[in-house]
Amino acid sequence: MKRIINLFSTLTLSAVVLASCYQPASSNNPPPVPPVPPEPQKTEVDFSVNYNQDKLTEESAEYTKNDITVTAIYDDDSKATVTDWTVEPALPYTLNSGKNVFTFTRKGKTQTLVVYKASQTTTDNITDNGDGTITFGDYAQTAYVPYPNQEFSDKPAKNGWYIGSDGNYYGKAGSDYYSVKPLVWDVYTENYNGNKLLVTHNVIYGGILYSEATKNRTINEKTVYPNNYEFSNLRAFLNGKTLYLDDGTTSDKYKNSNFLNMAFTEAAQNKILTTAIKNDGNSSNDPTNPNWSRIDGTKGNDDDGNPKTDPTGKTIYTSSDTEDKVFALSIYDCTNKQYGVASGCDGNSTNLNRKVNDFSTALGVTKDTDNNGNYMIRTPYYKQDDMIRYVQVGHCYQSETIANSVSMGIVPAIVISK
Repeated sequence: MKRIINLFSTLTLSAVVLASCYQPASSNNPPPVPPVPPEPQKTEVDFSVNYNQDKLTEESAEYTKNDITVTAIYDDDSKATVTDWTVEPALPYTLNSGKNVFTFTRKGKTQTLVVYKASQTTTDNITDNGDGTITFGDYAQTAYVPYPNQEFSDKPAKNGWYIGSDGNYYGKAGSDYYSVKPLVWDVYTENYNGNKLLVTHNVIYGGILYSEATKNRTINEKTVYPNNYEFSNLRAFLNGKTLYLDDGTTSDKYKNSNFLNMAFTEAAQNKILTTAIKNDGNSSNDPTNPNWSRIDGTKGNDDDGNPKTDPTGKTIYTSSDTEDKVFALSIYDCTNKQYGVASGCDGNSTNLNRKVNDFSTALGVTKDTDNNGNYMIRTPYYKQDDMIRYVQVGHCYQSETIANSVSMGIVPAIVISK
């Protein structure tokens, strides 16, 4: 009997052990997750080097490791910033004027980086030349005279100019380079609202349209025509303004590469007054002959007998007034006898003539036998929404030109204190 009890106890214990090993499936005990397969290994195939351009225009520029970014490139086209690289000459390194060559090494591969540093200094000063002209700012002007082994940076420095291996700044038109020189301005009048109005002595640029728009656009719930100055390509280039395109999008094309930033240092820009630019009907009239341009609808119609006016009696093509540091002249500016110009639209006024320099010639500005060229002004033509006025050689201003298909010269104006 005792043996039977022991056997029963053994069977009971076995049942308990088996019961404890059995766990029914439930939501609290999900099946184990299969292991994640390892990611495929990628192989580094190359690396690239980028550098801080801001120091290329500084008089004393020391490159440290913080100024260099090295990026590994892998066979799956992915990229990653890396720090395990070496370079000769070692960093920190003070850049020499002109050409500097660095050799980077990483995992047995090498990259050569060529950096050009400017030695040419630009001035912040306003210099009165004593002959009715002022020297202020710098811009590309004369054709570069080659010398042996001269090289140029692959891309412009932060001020928009290329740097030569001689350490000087250059503008580029096509495949040719043009030396950056001090800008000369004519004192157009010393009584422009009590200040000096300066106009560049030469046609300084060309190759861009007055407007990139080919049709009317709606901007800020207002109809804007292609010959509107406020939203023009010309104003954007002069000041670095946003461009409003045909399709309703905007462009920062001139955000950094514009006349104001390229011609003047930050300190020099602070010496240029922000001016309230009048773009109304009065600014678009010849003050000695307001009927000629027929901007004011009460003074006449267009050639087809239709008044091109809005309810205020002004042409519908004039734009809102603007506030800018750089601007183009208007018909009023070009025909105001107080500024020393001839009266009337057909009067010969040599002080409106502007020479075409090498740089603007390369950019497509045409000139006469005396090297004078035509240039755009900010006034719209009164009878067609894609036409503007311009200054023609030997005349105060001439008839219309197509705003979005004809490239003409550019003559900037600025205002400084007396």
